[in-house]
Amino acid sequence: MRHSISIKELVDSIVIALDDQIRPLIKEDKWAASTLRSVTLLLRHISVRVEEEPHVLGSDNIDSCQVLKTIRPLVADDVELERLIDEVLNLPVPFCDIVSVVSYNQRCQMVAERLLQYCAAMRGTAGGDTIRRELRAYLRRRLDRESHLYFPLFTEPPF
Repeated sequence: MRHSISIKELVDSIVIALDDQIRPLIKEDKWAASTLRSVTLLLRHISVRVEEEPHVLGSDNIDSCQVLKTIRPLVADDVELERLIDEVLNLPVPFCDIVSVVSYNQRCQMVAERLLQYCAAMRGTAGGDTIRRELRAYLRRRLDRESHLYFPLFTEPPF
């Protein structure tokens, strides 16, 4: 009896089939070959993301919560922003259900965007500068966490 294959294995097998079966048939058609390269590139990206994204977003959710806890006392003059931060911080950080993990991460990112707007309005103040430093450090960590999802994959020539 064969075990069920993972989504990653399924996507990888599609890429292999396209490379082995279709690529040789279209090598003279530059447009079709370019389209195939784009499709296989995106499928490889999906293959990496399907396994890695839950872990990446889970780590990001924990990190963003810590950042929001640090920043929360610095936005006492903005009731709406306080409410947004409190809403996120009062939710349990999900781990198992990818839909919940993604949804929670999107909420955190929405608050981060709002905090960036707040920073622009508070530029030059101690609180605004501290928030900006915290957000910049967080965004650098986020880029580090996510970079393997995109590089070197998207550095290959698309055509």
